[in-house]
Amino acid sequence: MLAYTFGNSNSLTFFAVSLGITHSLINHTPSIFIGVPDENSPLVTLPGKMLVSKGKGSLAFYHTYYGSLLGVLITSFTVPLLNFFYKNVLQFLENFTKPIILLILLYIIFTSNNKKHGVITAFLGGLIGIVSFNASSINSSATFLPMFTGLFGTPMLVKKFGSKAPKQEKIKPEKHEIKILGGFKGYLAGIFSSILPGVGPSSTASVIKTENRKEFLTALGAVNTTNVMTSILIVKLTKTSRTGLADFILSNRSPESLSVLTVIVCGLISVSVTLIVSEKMLNLFISVVSKIPEKKMKGTVFVFLITLIIYTTSYPGVSIYFLSTGIGLIVSELDSRKSLLMSCIIIPVLLI
Repeated sequence: MLAYTFGNSNSLTFFAVSLGITHSLINHTPSIFIGVPDENSPLVTLPGKMLVSKGKGSLAFYHTYYGSLLGVLITSFTVPLLNFFYKNVLQFLENFTKPIILLILLYIIFTSNNKKHGVITAFLGGLIGIVSFNASSINSSATFLPMFTGLFGTPMLVKKFGSKAPKQEKIKPEKHEIKILGGFKGYLAGIFSSILPGVGPSSTASVIKTENRKEFLTALGAVNTTNVMTSILIVKLTKTSRTGLADFILSNRSPESLSVLTVIVCGLISVSVTLIVSEKMLNLFISVVSKIPEKKMKGTVFVFLITLIIYTTSYPGVSIYFLSTGIGLIVSELDSRKSLLMSCIIIPVLLI
């Protein structure tokens, strides 16, 4: 259908790349405002909801957007270095994928303030991951919704259910508040996620350690966009795909004919257009939400989440959701990094 609509592989590739980059730019918004993360945005839920609780949800949106913009710019300027890296290092690193993933997990644990609680958190996250991905009645890609929503989204809603969130302000960060270092950290994490099969950007983003919430949000924005762009670069250099978008492109054209310049142009155009459209959507969203009573809105979100999970994963998904929520609530009382819950992906990958 798409091939017929766009007529040639160049137009189809332009569309696919733009779609992937645009999605990486805006997929944080549901996580920030209503706590519904997908597999690429669970970590943004906690810092995002913290800013929402202070009436500064728009700041969370802009910091993730600026992170995505920095991811596009840094990736574009470092294409020659990435070419060298993927041609000379990628095949070597592939032989050590699992040790690298294990080191990532150990690093997060041993850099936690409370290592004992860190081990408990990693164990509980790994446990729910193993249970979820072995649920034979649920497609593995659909598992992310109930698992991530339970681990990251619902615990925040439960803890804040009785509190009243202030009116959301329509504010942008000042120029000096844009965290370029966060964008660079996210860029590096995005590169690693592109070379580790089975481990998404959210897993490699969990190694980012910073006490600055805005810098962390900027890094998370950069991770996803960098991962999209570098996964396409890997298609051209190695003729292998590591993401669904890369699979789609590889099935519609030869890697040799794929232009790196096309990817860069798509990235720059996408971030520009997306800002214009998403700003209007953000303002509309804030205007509508501010008119809904707090408890009514949160109750509606709970009902929406359960309905969505039943629709996409049926009742086994609901069981995973409640188990994940229980673990998320337990971990929220522990003095450990919530990013350790990404062990729900890391540990199952290690056991494959």
